[in-house]
Order: sequence, then structure tokens, then C-alpha cells
Amino acid sequence: MKLCIKCNLLKSIDLFQKKSNSYDGLQCWCRSCMREYKINWSKNNPEKIKMYSKKAYKNNAAKIKIGKAKWYRKHIKEQKARVLKWQKNHPGKVNAANVAYQAAKLKRTPVWADKKSIQEFYILASKNNMHVDHIIPLRGKLVSGLHILENLQLLPSTDNHQKSNHYTLK
Repeated sequence: MKLCIKCNLLKSIDLFQKKSNSYDGLQCWCRSCMREYKINWSKNNPEKIKMYSKKAYKNNAAKIKIGKAKWYRKHIKEQKARVLKWQKNHPGKVNAANVAYQAAKLKRTPVWADKKSIQEFYILASKNNMHVDHIIPLRGKLVSGLHILENLQLLPSTDNHQKSNHYTLK
């Protein structure tokens, strides 16, 4: 038995978290008092929570991306069903996004582009169950590529989703 100095109740030692640098190896507050404190602190310090989250993500970005990709592969059917449901419930937004993408692609297709070869590339992708990816994205933040054969590559869907709309300079 141990006394919680927060609520002043005598509680079983299994209701206290471990703390290696304390004299008995346990926290001085019980788990329920600690949980209540953490909830209140989080509510009162949203900016610090945001800052800590950004810092943690920045320090572990690669690990987090791998974990997200693993989770996505494990839950791919549920994800596809969720996306289809959202698309069914928001047809206007889906149409607007499709039109914007097509307009961007048209803007980025020069008159000298070999449209027949591009079309054949898309056919090849669908036959091999692959995605067509623009090596340099059409709507990138730092740089925008052209919709030409030389800027296209075949990728598995997971790799294409992971790459998203990014381009890293080599």
C-alpha cells in the first residue's frame, strides 16, 4: 500500500506508475490523479502540445511514414471503402478536384508532347496494375513538371501514395 500525495488516499502499489529515480521506484501520484493532471495540462497548453507533436514528428518522420504505410497495407480494404463512401457523399468536391487536376495537366502539356506515347504509357500501366507517376509533380510546391513521356514513371500504388506530390533534388 502507498499514499497518493495528490488525493491523500492509501492505494495498492499496482495503481502507481514506475519511476526509477524515486526512493521506492514508484510515482508519488496514483495513476488516476496523474491521468487527471495530464488531461488538464493538455487542455491548458494546446500550443505546447502542438510544438511537441511537430518536434516529435520531425525527429521521427521516416519511422512514422513506415508505420503509416504498414498500417495502410494492413487496412487497405477499410481505407478504400472509407474513400469510396466519402467520394459518394461529396460528388461536387470530387468533380472539382478532378477538373482542377485535368486543367493542370492540360496546362502542363506542351504542344510538342507525344500524346500517343503518353496514352500508350497509361495503357501499359493499367495492364500491369501500376500507377503512372509524374517524376517532377505537375503541381509541386517548389517546382512543377511537364506532362510529357520523359516525366512519367510506373510505380506500385503504395509507392505512388507514399511519394505523393513530392520531388527531392538529387
